[in-house]
Amino acid sequence: MHPRNEIVILVSTIEDLNKRNLMSATYAIKIRGHLGETMLQAFPGLDAEPSGDCTLLRGLLRDQAALHGVFAQIEALGLELVEVRQLPKGQ
Repeated sequence: MHPRNEIVILVSTIEDLNKRNLMSATYAIKIRGHLGETMLQAFPGLDAEPSGDCTLLRGLLRDQAALHGVFAQIEALGLELVEVRQLPKGQ
């Protein structure tokens, strides 16, 4: 008799993952142009700094929905997205 293979599936809710920060990540988002203070208010919780002819937004986003919310805000404001990078943990 052969040993029985078992598959164990761990199920967590999105809320559980968020509580443990397993889905959160730090992102660097580069937007063409220099954003003024009024425009930067559209991105609460993100730090901003000039980077050449662009603005670099950086910060912790709790999940993919938050990241897509930033993308939607960029589009709604008519801004040009240049680059998006997920940064290693601790940066």
